[in-house]
Amino acid sequence: VFFSLPAHLSVQLTNGDDHCSGYLEMYYGNRWQDVSENQWNFQVANVVCRQLDCGFAHTIYTNSSGLQYSSGPVVYSNFSCTGYEHNLNDCQRTLSENSSTSLPSLAGVNCTVLGSIPIRLSNGSDHCSGRVEVYFSSTWGTVSGESWDINDANVMCRTNGCGFATAAVTNSYFGEGAGPVWFKNVGCTGDEYGLKSCPLTLISTNMTSHSNDAGVVCSGGKLKVRLVNGSSPCNGRVEVYYGIQWRSVCGPSWDMNSARVICRELKCGIPRETHNNSFFGRGTGEQMLVNFKCDGRENSLISCTQNWNISPNCTHAEDFSITCLASNLQGDVSMRLVSGTSRCNGVVEVKGEGDWGRVCSKNWDMSEARVFCRQLRCGAAVASYSSASMGQWNGSIWLDEVLCNGYESSVSMCLPTPWVKGSCNSSQVATLECMEPRAGSISVNLVNGSNSCSGRVVVYWQEYKENVLVSGENWDIKDAHVLCRHRHCGLALTALKISEFGRGSGKVFFDFFCEGSETTLSNCPMTSVGLWSRAHTSDAGVICS
Repeated sequence: VFFSLPAHLSVQLTNGDDHCSGYLEMYYGNRWQDVSENQWNFQVANVVCRQLDCGFAHTIYTNSSGLQYSSGPVVYSNFSCTGYEHNLNDCQRTLSENSSTSLPSLAGVNCTVLGSIPIRLSNGSDHCSGRVEVYFSSTWGTVSGESWDINDANVMCRTNGCGFATAAVTNSYFGEGAGPVWFKNVGCTGDEYGLKSCPLTLISTNMTSHSNDAGVVCSGGKLKVRLVNGSSPCNGRVEVYYGIQWRSVCGPSWDMNSARVICRELKCGIPRETHNNSFFGRGTGEQMLVNFKCDGRENSLISCTQNWNISPNCTHAEDFSITCLASNLQGDVSMRLVSGTSRCNGVVEVKGEGDWGRVCSKNWDMSEARVFCRQLRCGAAVASYSSASMGQWNGSIWLDEVLCNGYESSVSMCLPTPWVKGSCNSSQVATLECMEPRAGSISVNLVNGSNSCSGRVVVYWQEYKENVLVSGENWDIKDAHVLCRHRHCGLALTALKISEFGRGSGKVFFDFFCEGSETTLSNCPMTSVGLWSRAHTSDAGVICS
């Protein structure tokens, strides 16, 4: 007969190493009694551990497997729990007292008290989507998709500062992980903050099949970044607002490319130097166990690839710091090209102190040319050179040199503070040639795929009235997302780089540098890699959703 237990049912674990291990006792019939559970399993044990604020069941025992037997009174139970209940009173059960002299099968458990479980999303298109991975028992592992649903996914998104869940996926949608499959039967209500607050079942560490790893797609969230403890907002210890708190980052895992993006996002120009030895003092609280692997051209950290190859043992003695070289300009630099055949080729001039002047060609190359062409809305840079062939110049030489990496969104990010006037002559001034894109000049086709939304990328470039291919050397998931959007094919699942859809023929022209949010490839910065025929071992390809 099923009946209700007292509303304040009390249980305890005794004869173990602490209050979270031992054999189960229940206050029943006005006294503490040992429990002989007929259906002792992890579902029931998890409820016991949760009721005692002891996390979840790590191992379960009976008296025949090592627990001592008490000769006191025994209550015989038959609990039927799902494993998600908050206490035993929520489970169906039968209870009886029995005076049998046979050895009862006493129930025991060792619980694991959960602290903060580091969580990451891997192999997604950004830091707000991917396979769910947790750091437990000093090892990264995955979560089983068994019973995985939108409530569990909402907790993951909230923990990572990524808004709410738009999809909870299973069957290794984001690829199979590595290491143990740590947990299954996660039973979040959706309101918790972190896995430690959710019912779950620990899986034996020898389970390594990753055919059903859980994943999530979140609505997204903006990462905030700041520099603290310095002399200005443009120098200091790097801190990222991740989840619900500011966290310092592990210095050895960050680099100058990351610094370029942070300085750019903070409107602080370009980085002068970086430190990974807590140069601006040690942070407090949790470090962020992730860095964002940037190539230096992104406008914000949110656009960088998330990289989790960081030792959880990194300390605040290794906090990452940056000193940015802030521009003394407000807004973009006024600039133009003169003495050329169009507005998109000629000698570079910038405006300083109300007067137009030229730029020395010291260290002038395609990196600087890309940024100038981009700001002038003149498309890809075709050539950069020093030349006196466009006439003598007797006016000001405003800049001795410009130092860009090619990915800056504004020329102002490449300039020193203050400006250093040049001493070069008119035969050593910077000159460039851009290729101005025409509206609607790019159309895209995918060939050799299984459908119209997969294949090798072919671009029709109206300028040359022919189809040309895209280089896979710098082709990434952000470029692929824009291409799929351009073709009304949903999201990119994979960006392919080494002619996976077969080698093309003819000419290769483009490297695209999309942020991922553009509506068409025509809106992306691009670089001409030359019109030539080659072996086509790295033609770009894509698979869209």
